[in-house]
Amino acid sequence: MKNMTILAISATLLSVPAIAYAQGPEASADQADDSATENDPSQRIKCRRLAVTGSLIKKQKVCRTIAQWREMSQNGNRFAKDIVDTANQGFTNSQ
Repeated sequence: MKNMTILAISATLLSVPAIAYAQGPEASADQADDSATENDPSQRIKCRRLAVTGSLIKKQKVCRTIAQWREMSQNGNRFAKDIVDTANQGFTNSQ
């Protein structure tokens, strides 16, 4: 039972970033202001190719600022930690 719960949590954690990336607005690399990137490296735009959910081959190009990528990563980690903490509370209460 514990392995099944861990498997379910793992599957959820793997799908959360893909869902979050697909829902967010896409920035264009052409919209980058050179003066802003020189002064603040977190405003530099970085593009990534992300796997499309439900496809083994298709990739989607997503461009965001480094600050946006960092924020999305922190949100995903926070969400994952909440799931694990909630699952652990359930295990400790049932024993």
